Amino acid sequence: MLVVGIIGILAAIAIPASYEYRQKAFQDAVLSDVRNAVAIEEGYFAENQKYKAFGPATGSGGTTIVALAPGFEIRMTSGVTLTGTVAMNGSLLITGSHPGSTHAITYSTTMGLTP
Repeated sequence: MLVVGIIGILAAIAIPASYEYRQKAFQDAVLSDVRNAVAIEEGYFAENQKYKAFGPATGSGGTTIVALAPGFEIRMTSGVTLTGTVAMNGSLLITGSHPGSTHAITYSTTMGLTP
């Protein structure tokens, strides 16, 4: 009976910690994909003097690729959804999310990265 009690206590500690680690991993995947999309968009802007809207696109199974143009491909992690919108003033807003993450991450050319 004592062993069952100890196992119960250990499980009560480990399960919430495991859940927090999973959320952090999903959040890190979203952040990584948003940063990758920003780099690709900025490269596209350097050549074309404008940003290009894309998505929403969700990574699945293997590597999902959103092609802005030849040589400008955004690769996404499974489960991560990215959307790139271009405002009337030409600024770019990239939003990334994952169902297992606590909140979305955004990047704006006017405000920067908002984790």
